[in-house]
Amino acid sequence: WSLMDNFEWAVGYDERFGFYHVNYTDPTLPRLPKASTRYYSQIISCNCFPDPATGPHPCLETEPDLIPDTTPGLADDVRFLGLENLTSQRAEIALYVLFALSAIGALGLALISYKYGTISKRYHKQSSMELSKM
Repeated sequence: WSLMDNFEWAVGYDERFGFYHVNYTDPTLPRLPKASTRYYSQIISCNCFPDPATGPHPCLETEPDLIPDTTPGLADDVRFLGLENLTSQRAEIALYVLFALSAIGALGLALISYKYGTISKRYHKQSSMELSKM
């Protein structure tokens, strides 16, 4: 909830915020773009705010369509974990092995911490029993 919500409520929802105006009286609910949509799309496409003094930004000028000569294909060799000349299948296997070793290490750490907790509880109980006998 912000201060702008209070302004909107004070006006009584006459002024709508957003990029599109929705006609709620029409059953198809058409969305009509506001002038702010064109301005926002210009900001996004040029990655900067337009300066009215200099005119339209150079990024808005249309360039001739250039078709690339070659399309990139799948890489034959993959560099993974510092290893070079791996095929994508071998890199995938290495990733799964690394994941499995990490999972085994996490489970081993959990088991060791559990065992340490139970041993320390037993030791604590034995030492308190020895003190009570005296």
